[in-house]
Amino acid sequence: ELIDIPAPPPVPISSLEKLSLTFRCSYLNLHLQIWVSGGMWPSGLIQSILDWLHIDLPWWGCIAIGVLAVHVAMFRLVIKAQQNAAKMTNNMPQLQVLQQKVIEARQSGNALEASRMTYEIQAFMKEKELDPFKNLKVSLIHVPVFMSFFFALKGMANSPVESMQYGGLSYTICDPYYILPMLTSVTVWATMELGADSAKLSSQGFPIHPFRQVLHHDEFLGAILCYWLTINVISLVQVGFLRIPKVRSHFNIDPIVVVPPVKGARPKK
Repeated sequence: ELIDIPAPPPVPISSLEKLSLTFRCSYLNLHLQIWVSGGMWPSGLIQSILDWLHIDLPWWGCIAIGVLAVHVAMFRLVIKAQQNAAKMTNNMPQLQVLQQKVIEARQSGNALEASRMTYEIQAFMKEKELDPFKNLKVSLIHVPVFMSFFFALKGMANSPVESMQYGGLSYTICDPYYILPMLTSVTVWATMELGADSAKLSSQGFPIHPFRQVLHHDEFLGAILCYWLTINVISLVQVGFLRIPKVRSHFNIDPIVVVPPVKGARPKK
């Protein structure tokens, strides 16, 4: 009888070839996940850029570099908003006087005087180059950028992208140690305080407010909180940088002048 000859064993593959094959499969799988979740939408383009950065960097570094690049690209808009905000603040007392005169003219039924004062307000704003909507325009530009990053990271974390689950903190789940929610809450509070130009900290608001915010942030995924935390830190640095007198002078940002109440302006209630 003839004995069945077994099939020849497979050719051994070196460990380097196995690693290369595993990397290619993982990389193609990641690209497929990104294409399905974002496609050619802005969020999909952001995912592709973050994926490219992740070749040499951890995910937190990719997110930080992406946020920093966007802030640098939009820095000129921030400067224009600061210039306009300083002009509005310094000219607000005179503007309030003119607005009060318009109100008084309308209340007295003097339409001609009200029209004249309205024209005077327009001339005053044109002379001082005041635009109350300029800062709103800058904020509206930031909204789609924030939402694009938000949906990009949310899509990658929900897929989930495998590399986001390993190598330290898992960006695909909520932080079980509450470190990211706490840091995000503190930086949100600090950004609000500095943005409002508050002269001093409230003795009650300082210890309580960040802990309140943790209750709202503890359900966000790690990738979202990492992005949010990076935005807040960069915003704090930016606000502090633009408060330096020499920096404000370099960018032609008027110093904020403390103007005493002008006679004729309606007192605040």
